[in-house]
Amino acid sequence: MASLLITGASGGLGPAVVDRLLRDGWSLSVAVHNSQSAEKLQSQFSGSALEIHQVDITRRDQVRKWVQSSHQIYGLVHLAGGFRGASQLSDAQEADFEFLFGLHARATFYLLAEILPILKQKGEGAIVTIAARTAIRPGKEAALYAASKAAELTLTLAAAEEGRPFQVRANCILPAVIRTPANMQGASEKEIAKWTDPQDIAELIAFLVSDRAKSITGTTFPMYGGISA
Repeated sequence: MASLLITGASGGLGPAVVDRLLRDGWSLSVAVHNSQSAEKLQSQFSGSALEIHQVDITRRDQVRKWVQSSHQIYGLVHLAGGFRGASQLSDAQEADFEFLFGLHARATFYLLAEILPILKQKGEGAIVTIAARTAIRPGKEAALYAASKAAELTLTLAAAEEGRPFQVRANCILPAVIRTPANMQGASEKEIAKWTDPQDIAELIAFLVSDRAKSITGTTFPMYGGISA
């Protein structure tokens, strides 16, 4: 079976996506940011078709090494993300800018720049990224996060256009709030009930990387749950 490259596999969304794709028979090459994350995944998915690599996806040399060490690549599922520095623009810190744009914009650029030539040469492939509702509906206290996710979205749509003549597809999912353990801390049951379940996102990803979605590219998929658009 062809392989998929996955980032953010050890995050709040990652295990649900990894499990779903393994059940579809995919071989997975996953990037994690530290040895603790690698050990956790190895324990959780012991005996499965899973290769784990420790990669800093904000460094192009490490991204290139990871991509080149993977075999029979069919696509990329880019789950990695983060949030910090909730503030208005007038109070925003440069360190938060560097962190958010490094993780969402720079990393996405490096990943797409390294994998697109391989998929174009093969004449097939699928890319799925996870941006956010705020990429198209920014709030006043998450400007840097919203802008960095908008960059990720735009890079994905550009990849779709570059890949279109080569049957390489790229699509982007826009959740509002995902029902992850970190997000659920301190939240009320009423709030949590409105959020998107990781399993639902995993199902959509499984569809988008499959042949059933061979005509779908350059598309955004809002997944807002019970949160208004």
